[in-house]
Amino acid sequence: MKYTNWHDGRTPAAPFNTCSPNLVAIRHYMEQTYGMWYLGCYTRLEANADTLGIQRIHDYWARRYWQVGRGWINRPPGGRNDHIHLEVNETTWHWANDIDGRLTDGPPKLEAVTDTPAYPGASTKRGSSAKARVRLIQQALADKGYKVGPVDGDFGRMTDAAVRQFQGDAGEHVDGVVGPKTWTALFG
Repeated sequence: MKYTNWHDGRTPAAPFNTCSPNLVAIRHYMEQTYGMWYLGCYTRLEANADTLGIQRIHDYWARRYWQVGRGWINRPPGGRNDHIHLEVNETTWHWANDIDGRLTDGPPKLEAVTDTPAYPGASTKRGSSAKARVRLIQQALADKGYKVGPVDGDFGRMTDAAVRQFQGDAGEHVDGVVGPKTWTALFG
């Protein structure tokens, strides 16, 4: 997993303006397994960061933080408090499956696009009602590392931004519409 600052200080939009199911599952697991949040849990969280979907751990007490790909950074993450602060990214935000299962079997797997689907004959853009087609586009973009939010068939703001970024990166005309050229670049 790679660290991504996916909110850039903006007020998050739905569903990210509610508590992350992944963070709820992690907290429940830590409380059930260790009886409480305590400083010794940092090593367990860090060691299993990919499986748990954690990209950053703030240790306010010691005035440091851990970040995926960088390790512990001796710089205060904020004010001095006695709590743990975890960050996930938009891909791992919705994970709600059992933590014991993740520690045994690994993180949830998204089904990758394996076949090159034929162009459906109609353009797809923000607000499209073609949910299955939008999910296919979202998954292909996510597989290529673009931030689409949840793969849910809703061609909203995040999917539109990902399509536009992909189009720019691919040298295509940037308009947010997945027409034949963008479809071929995405799936070809």
